[in-house]
Amino acid sequence: EVALKNQILDNPTMGDGNALFSGAHLNEATGAALDEAALSDMKEIMRDQQDSQGRFIELTPRYLLVGPDQETTARKLLAAQSNQGGFNVFGNEFQLLVSSLVADGDSYLIADPTQIENVEYAYLEGARGVQVETEDTFDVLGIKIRAYLDFAAKAINWRSMVRNDGA
Repeated sequence: EVALKNQILDNPTMGDGNALFSGAHLNEATGAALDEAALSDMKEIMRDQQDSQGRFIELTPRYLLVGPDQETTARKLLAAQSNQGGFNVFGNEFQLLVSSLVADGDSYLIADPTQIENVEYAYLEGARGVQVETEDTFDVLGIKIRAYLDFAAKAINWRSMVRNDGA
């Protein structure tokens, strides 16, 4: 959750000096309530992303990230059938992710990480995974245990994400 908060939701500055979600990166949707039109706009923005040589990279959105305030709306948009018996255009197309860290009204479309890198994570060299240390002491009947994790995450590609900051 810390990586989500700090590296996506806080809109950090990228290596080019622009915010992760910015007009310069062309990955911000027009602020609108989450509905079929807004989701379609977000998907189009992602599909229009280009590499550094100006070639379209044809990204496929995989995740829709919303806050609890948008969960019901998102579930309705992603259901295979609507309440009226018709079919939803986006039925079962994206995996829904819900986090209380997402600001009210915001929604994010995130590309499939097998297609493009979006957030890179790393461990301290030689310390991959949780490090556990134990200590036997004579004055205590038992063992002292300490566990820690040296881990970092960084958003590395703005092309893989689109934000809609709601209405």
